[in-house]
This record gives sequence, structure tokens and C-alpha cells, in this order.
Amino acid sequence: MTSSPTFKAALLSEVEKMPLEHKTTLNFVIELLAEVSKLSDINKMTVDNLSAIFAPTLMRPLVEKKDMPVVLREIRVSQCIVNILISNKVAETTPLDLSSRFSNEILNRHNRKNRHNTL
Repeated sequence: MTSSPTFKAALLSEVEKMPLEHKTTLNFVIELLAEVSKLSDINKMTVDNLSAIFAPTLMRPLVEKKDMPVVLREIRVSQCIVNILISNKVAETTPLDLSSRFSNEILNRHNRKNRHNTL
């Protein structure tokens, strides 16, 4: 279900809709995790291991649930989502280096906002 090409395309499309600041932060974290996974033969941190560790932090449920089967299902789905994001970043043959572009855009927005506040 969640590993299908259709799900992956929908997930990446949703990421593109995120606010710039959130997308920049997510991109930074996923790039870091992708780099860590490239050394998995040394550090044992495969994409699956990284997904299991970071999914609960990156994707918290909106409402705390007491129903354990629902919680476990949500954890598995969030791990799959983080796995797809990391795997997609690892598979990029030409890194987009979106971080600097997004960072510059955020800085420009901040500077414009401050300029308006001082006028």
C-alpha cells in the first residue's frame, strides 16, 4: 500500500505543498539522514533503522490515541513515509541542493518583513 509508486508520488507532491520553512527543515533533516545511511556498512544505520528511529519524532499524531492497534498502525505508516523520503533522497543522482535556495528565500522574506516593521 504505502510503498506503491502512486503513494510515493502523492507523498512527494504533498511535501511540495508544505510551507517553505517546513519544507526547508524537512529537506535538511532528510538530506542528513540520507548521508548517514550511505555509511550504513560502518554505522549500521540503514534507511530502515533511521526510519524506525526518526519517524516518531518527525511525524507525531495530531491527537493522542489510546487504542494500541491504531497507534501501531500509525507508527508503521510514518516509518514507511520517512523511509520513502530518505530513499528518494539517497536515489537522487544529482542532488538538488534546495537547502541554500530555500534558506536564501527565507532570509529574504525575513529581511523584507523587518524592513516593513521599521518603516
